[in-house]
Amino acid sequence: VFSNGSCTIVSGGFNGGVSSSGGVFACDPGCSICAMTPLGVKVCTTVLEGYSSVGGNIIKCDSSCASCNGPTASDCLTCFSGSSLNNGICTKCTDPNA
Repeated sequence: VFSNGSCTIVSGGFNGGVSSSGGVFACDPGCSICAMTPLGVKVCTTVLEGYSSVGGNIIKCDSSCASCNGPTASDCLTCFSGSSLNNGICTKCTDPNA
């Protein structure tokens, strides 16, 4: 993390950014990269896998979804490797080579 003219490694990882004034801030849960607007509003620009930004809110997807538009298993937009998407639901592939 860059702060006060020097870099610092934060143990356990740090999801955050540096404001235009140089202040360090943490992203909201589920957000990996965020920015601060000139008006001081924190905006998530990249979400973590398994989360999605819906209407400006970060939501946790169902564990079967890589990304989603809602929290349930039928709200998937993309699936993890080894699963296929059908009508918003991720289903594990039965073919081990898929």
